[in-house]
Amino acid sequence: MLNAIKYAALATALLVIPAASANAAMTSDECAALLKKYDTNGDGSIGKSEDSKKFEEAMTKTSLKTKQADTVTQEEFMSACEKGTFDGM
Repeated sequence: MLNAIKYAALATALLVIPAASANAAMTSDECAALLKKYDTNGDGSIGKSEDSKKFEEAMTKTSLKTKQADTVTQEEFMSACEKGTFDGM
């Protein structure tokens, strides 16, 4: 009986954790603010000199890719960000 309760608690936790993570994605405004923070030259994308590698690595972990190496376009950034790719950055 005690083991059944432990397994039920574990199963519940495993169901709740992914649901909480899915809701953790930043809002569009938060993503835009993050983009603005790293787009230091104001060209609408994050290039190599603006630490694009950090964002490209985060995207790769979630099976997203950039069209051009060393550059994350605004469209790519916003799409990935709103899916939660950059949460915690």
